Amino acid sequence: MQWTKRSALLAEERNILNRTVRMVDHALTPPPQPALTPVHALAVTSGPVRSYSLGENDMNTNEKNANPSVAVGLPQPAPAPTPEAVVDQLRAVQIGEVAPLTASERRKLRRRTVTSNPVLQAQINVIGAHDLIEQAVGQPADDVRQMYDESNRWTAVEDELRRMLSGVVGANIIRRQRISLIAGRGYGIALQLARDPANAILVPHVQEIRRLKSFSRRKKASQAPGAPASPAPGTPEPQDPGTPKT
Repeated sequence: MQWTKRSALLAEERNILNRTVRMVDHALTPPPQPALTPVHALAVTSGPVRSYSLGENDMNTNEKNANPSVAVGLPQPAPAPTPEAVVDQLRAVQIGEVAPLTASERRKLRRRTVTSNPVLQAQINVIGAHDLIEQAVGQPADDVRQMYDESNRWTAVEDELRRMLSGVVGANIIRRQRISLIAGRGYGIALQLARDPANAILVPHVQEIRRLKSFSRRKKASQAPGAPASPAPGTPEPQDPGTPKT
């Protein structure tokens, strides 16, 4: 009886040991790999080709990410026109009546045409009130009204051209400021480098810039209001009242 129980216990221990071994083997055994297709086999066996294709794909992806408007098909902004193209377009606009006036002429004409719009309208109505007035003026009232309407519509052109001119002038001032900052920074760096004998090639450039800056300062000082005029050649210098003549 005891031998039978001992045999049963040994058999159960062997079963538990076998199950444990199978579980360990299953955990350590890698999963089966799927069968490779010809395309996968080529990608695995040809390493350089695979790395090159990945790099190209990455480059294309970076380009798409760098310009998202191209990826989604958004319209690209038109390039800014060159100054020469703008000048050509302005000259291509043919304006029938163009009368360049000097500043003095413009001031005189403005002083003569200070009549307000209500007064002008009333005066035009007077022209059409009697045939004798139209004959004396030489223009019918309807033609004068058309001239008045055309003058008012051309003020829109004046305003648009002034706005455009103001924008162009402001943009060019900003450009000159940027150029001045960049050039001044370059000159400051050249001053520091010119102190080293190894950079002797910069010395003539620095000296020329100094000469031009000094000349510009002297020119501004001579043009300043209230500056004493330089004496003509051969003119004796004035002496102080208390200085005896020699």
